[in-house]
Amino acid sequence: MLTYEEIINYCSDYKIDNGIVIDKRTNKQVLDEELILKIKSSILLFKEAKEAYQSDIQQFGRTIKTQEDYVKKTMEKFSVNNEQNTYGVNKLINAILSSGGHYEENMSGKDLFNSKFSILVGAKQDYGLAYLRLKFREKGLDIEELKVSQDLSELQHNGFSKIIIDFKVKKYQKESEKIQQENKPLFQHPKAQELNELERKKQLAKQNGNQEEFKYYQSLIEKIVKENELSISPNEWDKLSDEEKILFYKRKMNESKVFKDEVNYNYWSSNLSRLQEKMNGSIDTPVYNSSPTASQSVVEQVKQEQRKDFKYYYEEMMKIIRQYKPSISLTEEQKKQFVGEIFYNEMYMIDRISSNNDIMQLINLIVNNLGNNEIENRLSNIILTELQEKYKELNPTKQQEVEKEEIHENNGLDLSGLISELKNELIKIQKAYHTMLKDGYIDDQELDTLTIMIVRVINDGYSLKGIATSKSDVRAINSIIDILEEEKRKMTNVQYGIKEIGRSL
Repeated sequence: MLTYEEIINYCSDYKIDNGIVIDKRTNKQVLDEELILKIKSSILLFKEAKEAYQSDIQQFGRTIKTQEDYVKKTMEKFSVNNEQNTYGVNKLINAILSSGGHYEENMSGKDLFNSKFSILVGAKQDYGLAYLRLKFREKGLDIEELKVSQDLSELQHNGFSKIIIDFKVKKYQKESEKIQQENKPLFQHPKAQELNELERKKQLAKQNGNQEEFKYYQSLIEKIVKENELSISPNEWDKLSDEEKILFYKRKMNESKVFKDEVNYNYWSSNLSRLQEKMNGSIDTPVYNSSPTASQSVVEQVKQEQRKDFKYYYEEMMKIIRQYKPSISLTEEQKKQFVGEIFYNEMYMIDRISSNNDIMQLINLIVNNLGNNEIENRLSNIILTELQEKYKELNPTKQQEVEKEEIHENNGLDLSGLISELKNELIKIQKAYHTMLKDGYIDDQELDTLTIMIVRVINDGYSLKGIATSKSDVRAINSIIDILEEEKRKMTNVQYGIKEIGRSL
């Protein structure tokens, strides 16, 4: 439902002002209900973790636990990942989830505000309700009109009061799903809900660096998509409206993305672009073929695979850029797709650079072909900056090529275990990052999460370096930190690029 990184992100980027959720980065009100529930739930969990920390300090005078330790323990208490344990609030939340709309429990005394029920009353009520609604939505349900009452009739007799919780349960349906259902869209995937849930679990496994789980969920997704591949006859195609054809193309693009089939993905994407240009009055050529092989020979497909050097991705990037027309306003979803596709190809383009000659060729292409509008100017500056970094990477200075022989020293402090752990964290982040790239699109939230992870590991590396006195240990730690900093630089460049281009749309 929520990861540690998401909780920190939401608490850092948003605030609550008189019950209204505000994005600190833009100072604008957040209106998306799902996002609001996640933000309020994150704030609740973070504040509960902070209370636990303050309690430990007050009781013991100090603590060796980190902020992450406290937040993750609070997540466990609140059953964020459906944990069941003996914590009072855990039992309460799981009992409410299975209550059907009515729950009663006796408690000692009458002080609700200093009990597990505190999340449902007073200042915490709004946040507690947001969290419960998120939990119910995991089950495909939603709740409303939650009321908490207290029966004090037996308090003087036996010292107990009865807490009564009532609420209405209803089937949960996303706003987008309601609109889709009302419009009865063609080509909606028959297993969309199941695929979305598997995708959520796959992304969670990726964030946790669990490659086995990631591959397992990916295989299930591929199986479902394969069993429900979309096809249509030419006669049926001719009866479709342009809007329905767009839905068809997007469904086929999603299928290709699942199978990591770049040839088919680019084919359907190209058809979609041509259709959209046609609808905007740019071209009049037909855009439909029953399959890529109907218009592309096997030889041509092989040639496409062979062309996937930096020039290939440059051309793909330019195709997308040429579709942009400043006079046409884009929805937020269209902006995100447009920018995401640019930087998907831009990342691979930079990654394919392998020599100084490649750098010079790409610089000439960028200088000569990018600069027709504000977006192209911004993108040109971003790429040229990255090429400078690529040049430094391919041409290290003598200082960077210092000898690497190991210097053995016995300083009485064995850091080998911690260094090994730091290296494992690096590998975990690299795998998650490269898996993200293979997905075809760049998810900005996913990238933010990875960036937070890498910053944390870098800080751990510098802390470890601070206690190392052996030159061999320092050299090993520096080597890991250098790689982490390089990965961070790549991620930061992509984040900057997405935001920079987004400002011009």
